[in-house]
Amino acid sequence: MVQKKDLNMYILLTYTGSMLSSLIRKLSDYPYSHIAIGLDPSFQTFYSFGRKYFSNPLIAGFVSEDVKEGVYTRFANTEFSLYKVKITREQYNEIQDIIYEFECNKKCYRYNFIGLVTAKAGFSFERDKAYFCSEFASEVVERAGIYEFGKPRGMIHPMDFLDIPEVKLVAEGKLSEFRQETWDVMTPDLRWRSKIPLLAKASGFYENIRRQ
Repeated sequence: MVQKKDLNMYILLTYTGSMLSSLIRKLSDYPYSHIAIGLDPSFQTFYSFGRKYFSNPLIAGFVSEDVKEGVYTRFANTEFSLYKVKITREQYNEIQDIIYEFECNKKCYRYNFIGLVTAKAGFSFERDKAYFCSEFASEVVERAGIYEFGKPRGMIHPMDFLDIPEVKLVAEGKLSEFRQETWDVMTPDLRWRSKIPLLAKASGFYENIRRQ
């Protein structure tokens, strides 16, 4: 008898320390400012609403986030928590369909910056084809029949996803360390730091120190 493989939805909560993430953290008073969701058991690919280019956080919309080689590699001090929720085959297929729908029409979607501000003021400002990260993630979760948050999508915060029954912690800490342990890769900043002792030794730095 062939054993059925467990299917999971993965939830990635992050705080990069960028100007926008710092603002969101200040507005919400929660440790994490961003959420992305995925189905990839290797933890590499997630989906969300966020910046499309590293250099400009204001150009934002629906994005596929590559944890191994994407924008996270530019933030060496990113803090994260990774969770999983066991789902059915029907829920798995529904999530795939929803993500495919967003992917095919991604040029039509915008980031709901106004909604971030109004959420702090205590009301949801929902716009057609405009989302911030937790609005998008909550729509996927609810449409797939996984969980009902019981409040407007514009009032849902990344930390609210921990209320989903059976959610289990997979890993947490510094995302750069997770990337190194999982794929043996470092952020550019950490790669440079790791070479400093070798460069110093090659230049005779240690010899000069000994003579002083």
